[in-house]
Amino acid sequence: MRVWGRVAILAAVLLNLTGPHASSCPLEIEPPRVVVPYGGSFSVLCRALTPMVEVIAVEAAHGKQDQNRIQNVTWSIEQVDAWDIVASCFVNLLPSSNYTELQCQNDIPVTVYKNPQNVTITDTEGGSDAGDLDEGMPREFRCDVTDVAPAENISVTWLIGNTTMQSNHNLNSWKDLNDKKKPRDVTSLFSYKPRREDDGLHIRCQVNFNLGPSGPQKPQTSQRLPLRIRYPPEKITQLEDTELEVGSSGTLKCFSDAYPAPTYHWDYYKTGNVQVMDVPGGSHLHINKTTDVNIGNYTCIVAYDRKNISKMARVTVKGANSQCPITITPERLVMPYGNQTSVLCDSNEDASRNVIALNWRVDHHIVPGPRLFLDKVLVWDPRAECIGTFSGIGKCSKPFDVTFYKTADSVSIHSIDHTGPMLADKEYQLQCDIVNIAPVQNLTVRWYQGEDLLKDQGSLSVTGCPQQNKVECDNQVIRSPVNVSSTITVRLGRNPDGAQFRCVAQLALEQQPPPPRNSSVLSLSVHYEPIINSTKLPSRLPVFKGHPTELVCEADGRPAPNIHWVSKKGVRVSGGNLTVTEAGVWTCNATNVVGSSYRAVEVTVLVKETADQVLIHPLGHTGPMLADKEYKLQCDIVNVAPVQNLTVRWYQDDDLRKDQGSLRVTGCPHQNKVECDIQGIRSPVNVSSTITVRLGRNQDGAQFRCEAQLALEQQPPPPMMFHRLNLSVHYKPIINKKPEPKVPVFKGYPVELVCEADGRPVADIHWSSAKGGRVSGGNLTATEAGVWTCNATNVVGSSCTKVEVVMKEDYLPLIAGFVAATVLIISAVFIFFYSIYYKNTKMRRYSLKNPKASALNANVAHNSWDSQLPMTKLS
Repeated sequence: MRVWGRVAILAAVLLNLTGPHASSCPLEIEPPRVVVPYGGSFSVLCRALTPMVEVIAVEAAHGKQDQNRIQNVTWSIEQVDAWDIVASCFVNLLPSSNYTELQCQNDIPVTVYKNPQNVTITDTEGGSDAGDLDEGMPREFRCDVTDVAPAENISVTWLIGNTTMQSNHNLNSWKDLNDKKKPRDVTSLFSYKPRREDDGLHIRCQVNFNLGPSGPQKPQTSQRLPLRIRYPPEKITQLEDTELEVGSSGTLKCFSDAYPAPTYHWDYYKTGNVQVMDVPGGSHLHINKTTDVNIGNYTCIVAYDRKNISKMARVTVKGANSQCPITITPERLVMPYGNQTSVLCDSNEDASRNVIALNWRVDHHIVPGPRLFLDKVLVWDPRAECIGTFSGIGKCSKPFDVTFYKTADSVSIHSIDHTGPMLADKEYQLQCDIVNIAPVQNLTVRWYQGEDLLKDQGSLSVTGCPQQNKVECDNQVIRSPVNVSSTITVRLGRNPDGAQFRCVAQLALEQQPPPPRNSSVLSLSVHYEPIINSTKLPSRLPVFKGHPTELVCEADGRPAPNIHWVSKKGVRVSGGNLTVTEAGVWTCNATNVVGSSYRAVEVTVLVKETADQVLIHPLGHTGPMLADKEYKLQCDIVNVAPVQNLTVRWYQDDDLRKDQGSLRVTGCPHQNKVECDIQGIRSPVNVSSTITVRLGRNQDGAQFRCEAQLALEQQPPPPMMFHRLNLSVHYKPIINKKPEPKVPVFKGYPVELVCEADGRPVADIHWSSAKGGRVSGGNLTATEAGVWTCNATNVVGSSCTKVEVVMKEDYLPLIAGFVAATVLIISAVFIFFYSIYYKNTKMRRYSLKNPKASALNANVAHNSWDSQLPMTKLS
């Protein structure tokens, strides 16, 4: 209070300083507002803010005040017993103050409140128990607040769970009351539209005083009213398309949110490996060891009163395909057109409880029922299928393949646009006609020449097809009987004449195909122009003067050709044989009705036919040859013609060599190179053939020879051969037997070193030491340490090898003496111990003192371990 007094004085001073016309009332009330419960107490301080105070007091019908006429007054009520308390604080100022009004007052607001006696909530329809509410159907709740004051300062808040739904501040139930300050009953209404998310929560109302921070802060709450809301299912959850592995297991889950709980059932293709189980809040469908029959749609149906919802999931099986569970008996049918036959459509064993309907569809027409009578099907190409409707699968179909057929009336064969014999190597066409056959797309025509099936099987075409109906005449479309032709192209050779052809028509049907139809055999005759046998008739023939030669001309043709010879001079000789003795050109002619052919032969006369001499020698070398070195050998053929017919063959020993060298004319002048060409020379010339040889170590004494032969077509002269050329081969020595590089020798025991070498000529062998010693021959006796070298030399070269002789001590006598001494000692020890053993075991001493008679023999002592005499052993 002292602080407030000082503040008031300071404020008064400031007011005086502002001038003589201050207008506000210089009063301060603490607290500025009083909120007190009925029956409670309070006090209020009214203080002047200026020292220029004449009178300060509180004007009120209740309470008491502390009269302090100087600057403040205290007003208090010990027990509030009135609902409407009116009070004000007034002040009279001295005339000397600067205020325009010398008397002023401020009201002291006092609010008396009373907490509600009861706060209750009821359902306008169900009372204190709301019962079951339907989702979306509005329902009204009432909150009754009894005996509360002041009613105008309360608000009612509606809560569901912990969520505020509505707050009423302006309550109209007490508008007609005369005294608003006294306690009254208040009612709040809440229109509630039930929601499924509120199911299981509680509704309540809460009363709050709106009296500021000095008023009561704790709200008063009614009882909690439980909410039970009925709501239908809106959607199905956790049911999704599923892919399973073959042999695995899986579960489809179907859940929905509804109250009360709905019922569940499934629509699917029922099999033995599927089980349905109800679980809290939903249903499970379990598939055990999945197979392809589990592929399909699975529909979960949730039933709630009169409202049902459903959801479908697709189950696929990885690596498997959905099968339509329809069986058709028989599965496929091939039959003659018009036969009386029926086919049955049925479901397999598992599908029998899932089937809804089975019907036939034939060419877009529905035939009700599972049985189809084929004799009533009047088309040649029916498109028939069985249509089944199954749970979980829906509609599926399976086609029925039926083939109507008719065998051909006839099959015939003929050539196209040709009669009479055929010419060889010329193309002709043969046609096979098949009359009135169906279906043509199953027709196979096979062509045979003799008994051999032809590679060219031709092409089929429908004959007699009108131009305006080409599409229907396509081989792959026609089902009704038609006439068909198969055409092939043949080209006959010269052989054989009288080739035979036939065609076979076969309907390639899967079931009980009809037998094939054969055409008659067509025999063809073949004519061809003559061909002269050139292998027996050369274009050029050299003959030797004085040696008549016969030419033979043979020709093949049909009909058989006429053959004759004509010379360039006009001489004609009939027949195919001609004897020639002189040079000239003769032509053989062969002719028949198809054509003719001819071949000319140029006859030349040769004067010289053999060589004068054939020589062989090394080229640029004399004497023995060295091994593994190349040398050339040359074969000279002297004075031979014609050189273009000359062949030179080289032999090593008796084997023909791969390298046959090359021929060249020797002694040819440089200015006449053209005339020295081997292919142009006719007169006798000298010729040489050269080869390269490389002889090895083991080919000493190899023999070479060359053979010259005139390769003439008729009566060639004998080959000309030179005597054998023997070649000697030399090579440097190679040491092939030698001691080890290091040889031990014992003192007093000499060792013999042997050195042998292979070479041609024979190598000279000697030993030489590092100290200058020399020993001839390959054998060396070594008695002391040192290094010896074996040298092998001939005219071609030399080779050597070294041996180190190492001296070692001889411990053999010492070892032998030691062994002998050891044997003697062991023998002595053995004899000693054996003598002791023999004395103790084999020799015994006995005493006959005090003997006892034996039961067996009282007069005899026995020397044995089981003696019958009473003897005493002496040690």
